[in-house]
Amino acid sequence: MKKTVVLAGISLVILVIAVSAVQLIPSPEDSPDSCPPPPTSVFSLVNMDLNGSHSVSVIINDGSNTTLANESYSLAPGESTGSKFVMTSQNATTTNSYYLIFMVDDSVGSEIPVDVSYYTVPILHIDPAKGEVIYYSSVLTGDYGCPLEEQAGGNVGEL
Repeated sequence: MKKTVVLAGISLVILVIAVSAVQLIPSPEDSPDSCPPPPTSVFSLVNMDLNGSHSVSVIINDGSNTTLANESYSLAPGESTGSKFVMTSQNATTTNSYYLIFMVDDSVGSEIPVDVSYYTVPILHIDPAKGEVIYYSSVLTGDYGCPLEEQAGGNVGEL
């Protein structure tokens, strides 16, 4: 009888350890590559000029200087918008480099290189003093159920 109780106790401990080990092993479904991210806007643009509206056109080029999109916006004072051009990716760890060429009110140009990932989107401001687009920061977009990984370098901030 005592032997049966000891064997039952050992079996229970082994079962608990086995179940715990299975819970600690990450599932392949939890890897960043298995969680395709939703489309991510390439940039967010904010009109920081509270006294005037601005028309903005932007050319979006990839790393090899191929034009991917040409967009135009008309922003009221304090208004913001996201790019209509979106980055799509097969995995959550992809970072794409873009070169953005802005024209504000058909006169002042800005050329800004940006890196866009599933987790960070550049925030760009229309500078009211200079009338040009400037890089402000990157904003954390959220993980949408995918594992969040540390991003090396870059600014992560808020408006």
